Amino acid sequence: MRMALENARLDLMVRGLDAVRSTALLCDRFREVRALTPRAEALLSRGDVLKLEQKRLATADARDIVLIDGLIGDTLAGDRDGVRPITLKRAGSEERVLIEAAPIPADETFAFGDCALLLVHERGVEEERLMTLARALYGLSTSESAVAVQVSLGRSPAQIARRRHVSLGTVRCQVRNIFAKTRASSLVELSALLAGLR
Repeated sequence: MRMALENARLDLMVRGLDAVRSTALLCDRFREVRALTPRAEALLSRGDVLKLEQKRLATADARDIVLIDGLIGDTLAGDRDGVRPITLKRAGSEERVLIEAAPIPADETFAFGDCALLLVHERGVEEERLMTLARALYGLSTSESAVAVQVSLGRSPAQIARRRHVSLGTVRCQVRNIFAKTRASSLVELSALLAGLR
């Protein structure tokens, strides 16, 4: 009975994290993965940042496992100054992935003991999430939300036009529409507004 309750509770946690489109893993102090969201499962199956080896979390670059061990260890030790996130490089590219951690006390996870909740932030996934939030909160169209996210990343209208394969005039028109809907009056103000959603 207790095992069924533990599984139901973990399932509820995973569903909640998945509902907010999180790439999240629940690991014990030995890096054994106790639960994960579908996005985390996809990340692990690619194996270009993190992977599973005998149910334990491992890194694509074996030298990075020290960083994961430190993150989990510091998180479970209850460091009062807060645990600093780490970044790992994606294999075969220069792209970096940010990993944050939060403690999940033993009374929250029943028989597993203390666990660390690892949240993985990948560039494309985070941009998609920000676009969804911008559409929902400000009524932006799909194209407008894509432009707004690019502005928040520090790209100029000309750079956005090149990346999106549209004219500069189209991007400028979309920026005016974004300003009207968000009540931002400059690209800097728009960037700050969207930074608050991250």
